[in-house]
Amino acid sequence: MAEDKSLTAIERYCSIIDEIKFRIQWIKKIIHAEISIAETIGRDAGFLELRMICELIAFGCLIAHGDIKETRSGKFTGKYQADFFVKALSALHPDFYPKPMLPAPGQEPIPTRVCAILRSPAPRTSGFLTKSELTTLYHACGERMHRGYLRDILNHKRIEGEFSMIGKSVDKIVRLLDYHRITLISGEEIWCAAAGGPNNEAFAAQVSAPRRV
Repeated sequence: MAEDKSLTAIERYCSIIDEIKFRIQWIKKIIHAEISIAETIGRDAGFLELRMICELIAFGCLIAHGDIKETRSGKFTGKYQADFFVKALSALHPDFYPKPMLPAPGQEPIPTRVCAILRSPAPRTSGFLTKSELTTLYHACGERMHRGYLRDILNHKRIEGEFSMIGKSVDKIVRLLDYHRITLISGEEIWCAAAGGPNNEAFAAQVSAPRRV
């Protein structure tokens, strides 16, 4: 990816991460009753925001992998469905999905020095939203965009468990994106810290594959 195009892609990717963070903040306000809203409406809003976050994660992957020619075709630019992007990107580049990391001690999370010798941060191995879980969550949220089954309405089905699902999904998304890498088809990587900028905005850089130590 040419340098100017890669910088533009990184800036756009960071803006996607910042939007995800904004939506997560509102979900947390709903969960913790920090805004006055009816329980059922809060539940609906939570699932709607989660569905949009799934789409944003997929959009972010599409932007990050703009060096793959096929991602710039009408097949991709005319779609918004997260499950479509996951399937299509997997066919083009199976390793496209973000990989959460743990900061390497004594090393800045996002390298700012040219030709710096980098140690590869250790991977986060559990507790984050996996590629398959993204698709599952996207479908689950879509099902909840409807009023529900008549039997549940008549039985006054309670929704406490739904808020638990929303909260656990948010936690997994945070663990996925808080500090992560994306491996490009060229072998280079984009490292991103969701709050790595001077004003806690997302900050990212493209790096050569570092030493695995």
